Amino acid sequence: GQYSLVGVGVCTSCPAGKHCPHPAMTPLDCPSGSYSSAGATTCTLCSAGRACPATTSSGSACASGAYSLGNMTACT
Repeated sequence: GQYSLVGVGVCTSCPAGKHCPHPAMTPLDCPSGSYSSAGATTCTLCSAGRACPATTSSGSACASGAYSLGNMTACT
């Protein structure tokens, strides 16, 4: 996951929380309930049993008695 702006001959690593599917495109935000680390070409859906409130990390496990079906920003 790298990109280059028009007229710039240097590639830049895609930042965390975004994905770079094509080097000629600017980074795209990961959708809610997913995340990416720096250099990603795709976003990863948050796993079942975890909450991903931020798009920059894989989130955290749900507390005892709470659940998440996946692709969620919070446990219920």
